[in-house]
Amino acid sequence: MKSVYVETSIFSYLTARPSTNLVSAARQRLTCDWWEKCRSRFDLFVSPLVESEASRGDPDAAKRRIAAMDGIPSLEVVPAVMELTFLCLVLAITGCVTSGPAVSKSKQGNLQINVTFPGEQPTPNAELYLDDMFIGNASPLMPVVYAKRGNRTVRVEAENYGTYERKIFILGDPNHQVLNVVLKQD
Repeated sequence: MKSVYVETSIFSYLTARPSTNLVSAARQRLTCDWWEKCRSRFDLFVSPLVESEASRGDPDAAKRRIAAMDGIPSLEVVPAVMELTFLCLVLAITGCVTSGPAVSKSKQGNLQINVTFPGEQPTPNAELYLDDMFIGNASPLMPVVYAKRGNRTVRVEAENYGTYERKIFILGDPNHQVLNVVLKQD
């Protein structure tokens, strides 16, 4: 089973009161859907840093976030991890690092990925990868990926189905690209 490190925002979206902001409401819905339908397929982990951050703020909201973590193992934070984190922050702050993951909130393009499975109801879960990095599960509710401009490799995988992989060029804002993927059973 694959491991997933769950960071604080997941627990915030999962336990927050319904938002009136459209984007936040969509993130809440997607988080709740993933939590209900997909989390059992992964070994989940948190860290003491996530536990500490989740316990801050409004006491009632903090109780809900901490309760959602119940039963999820907490990883030990070892000195080497703290040193690496510090080094990454220094490099980012000083501008020494100018590239990063393909998914970003800056220099982004919109890529809509629609995944279908002929004749399947309900639709099986499909995992999306961008440049070999897992970015989430395919969802008809939020099919848009915000990817950095440039050459990217998109891969879609689903259990008992073939793998789809394609190299594409992300044009960047304000362009909106659509990629329709049909996965067939093995």
